[in-house]
Amino acid sequence: MYYYDNPNVIWCIGGKIDWKLARGIHIGINETDVGQYAEKMNFDYINGSAILIKRNVLEDIGLLDEKYFLYFEETDLALKASKKGYNNSYIPNAKIWHKVSKSGGGIKKEIGLYYITRNRWIFMRKWARKTDFFIFVFVQICAAFILPLSMSIYYNNKKLIEIYYKGLWDGISDNQKIENNRINNY
Repeated sequence: MYYYDNPNVIWCIGGKIDWKLARGIHIGINETDVGQYAEKMNFDYINGSAILIKRNVLEDIGLLDEKYFLYFEETDLALKASKKGYNNSYIPNAKIWHKVSKSGGGIKKEIGLYYITRNRWIFMRKWARKTDFFIFVFVQICAAFILPLSMSIYYNNKKLIEIYYKGLWDGISDNQKIENNRINNY
C-alpha cells in the first residue's frame, strides 16, 4: 500500500503486532519503493484497507467482528485465520494507493481516538498472553495520566481528553462476552 498523495512511498506492506503496547507495527512505512519488497512475505496481519480473502477461508473463520467497527478488526480477523493455519501474505504485485486515516482520522480525531483506545482493550483481552496483557495494563495505567493531556495539547483539542477516557472506560468495562481465545505462539 502506497500513500495516495505520495504514490512512490510505501505506507504498509504488512504488519507485526507489538503485544505489550497493543499496536500494529507497519512494515515498510515511509520507505520509497525501490523494489526492496519484491518477494512474497507473511505477516501477523495485513492492513484492512485492501485485503483479498478466499470465500472458503471466510466460511471457515468467520467475518470481521462487528464489535470493533473501526480499528483492530482486520488484525482480529488475521489472528483467527492464523489460528486455523492460514497465512497472512503480502503479494508484491498487488498495489493500492491509500488515503490514510480518512475514515477515523487516527488519534488526532475524536472518532479515531475513541475506537483505537476502546478496541485496544477488546483486542488484548481476546488475544494477548497473560504476561503481555499484564504489561499492557501497566503501560496503559501509566499512559492514562499523560497521554490524553499530551494529545489534547499537541492537537489543540480539549475534547480529546474526554474522548480518550470514554474509550478507555468502554474498553475496560466491555461486558459483552469475549472469547477466551488466546494465542500462545506470540
